[in-house]
Amino acid sequence: MGLHNRHTLDQYQLSPSGRGVLAVIEGAGQPLEPSVIAERLVVTTGSMTSLLDNLEKRGLVRRLPHPEDRRKLLIDITPEAQTIVDELLPALHARERDVVSAALSSSEQRQLLRLLAKLQQAAVAARSAPSPKAATRRRSKGSRS
Repeated sequence: MGLHNRHTLDQYQLSPSGRGVLAVIEGAGQPLEPSVIAERLVVTTGSMTSLLDNLEKRGLVRRLPHPEDRRKLLIDITPEAQTIVDELLPALHARERDVVSAALSSSEQRQLLRLLAKLQQAAVAARSAPSPKAATRRRSKGSRS
């Protein structure tokens, strides 16, 4: 994440959270409820409201009435935000590819992809399993008591 923060801030005056909001909505391909965006970014709905207020003031998102529930809103990106995302995301992805290519051989990259796929499959399978009740936290000797 830190790899992209300076570029995003310098070039587009976007915080990491603001970049995340635009990427989530653009990636969905349709307007989303604020709670859905918050869930995908793992932030509180209160934080999301403040974030959306700031993005709306900048003309990067717009709040739309929900077609089925008058109590809800949908959030969509504006054409200006789409232009930013269309410039920003390819640059960030290219930078990530450069970092991975510099660190790992082609064989290691393929192995990493296989291992990540295995982890993803295990995580999907674990969603329906109950959380372990007897899990304990291990602390190092220098930790507070």
